[in-house]
Amino acid sequence: MEAIISAIIINLLTIMESVCDYYACAIIAGFPPPPPGAVNRAIFTEGFGCCVAGLLGCGLAYETQSIHLAEETCRHAVFTPNQCASLRVTQVAAMLMILLGVMTKVGVFVLSIPAPIIGGLLLVLLPTFTGVGLSHLRYVDLTSNRNVFIIGVSLTFGIIVPSHIGPPASFNVTTIRIVDKALYTFFSTGSVIGGVIGCFLDHTIPGTEEERGILKFREGFSEPSSRSVLTNDPLRYWHAYSTPCFEKLLKRFPAMRKLPLMPEKENHTTFLEEE
Repeated sequence: MEAIISAIIINLLTIMESVCDYYACAIIAGFPPPPPGAVNRAIFTEGFGCCVAGLLGCGLAYETQSIHLAEETCRHAVFTPNQCASLRVTQVAAMLMILLGVMTKVGVFVLSIPAPIIGGLLLVLLPTFTGVGLSHLRYVDLTSNRNVFIIGVSLTFGIIVPSHIGPPASFNVTTIRIVDKALYTFFSTGSVIGGVIGCFLDHTIPGTEEERGILKFREGFSEPSSRSVLTNDPLRYWHAYSTPCFEKLLKRFPAMRKLPLMPEKENHTTFLEEE
């Protein structure tokens, strides 16, 4: 029972982090924010991957890794002339990782990489991804004392609380071991602490929608983005967040579009029907 509760908490934390990664990946690739159907499919895929990993004997939670998004950010900054935001590239890279993971000799080679080299890579990649996450603040009014207070308090608690929580053995708040372990998992995760406090303060401190950045964020769904030409082409936008492998099945059984995993029929899908 203790292991099940711990696994549920860990998976909930990974879902929260993954949703943020999806939006960050859309910014890096130059796409508009993903629709709810695409987010649901991504979370379902990660859950299916966890189930398969559990059947194969690995109990770890598989999720979207923030470090991979940071790598893509660095590639985007260096190889901008390529304008490569192709799904095929990501699929081929994933297949190569799976094949290389099966080969034990390649794994030994990766383990032989010196620690200073890995530290240097993380020193570049992690701050880069931090900048991508902070770029979401462009929607809010940073001249507002309300927003500055919420951002400062969230970051401070997210950094300080996990560093003072101590080891798991000394964390005894209640007499129930399962509850103590769940609370330790919660308070030792800085992103969750900062996110919960920021969400609580944002909903309790009065503020207008323009001040909170809701109006500007909604414009990303309805208006073309000046940052990328992909949103000016409805057909390419449909290819970005559609399910090509299920599209024929959805045309034959339209009722399946009511599932939260499937994309709804948008106006831009008429381009494909005309072709």
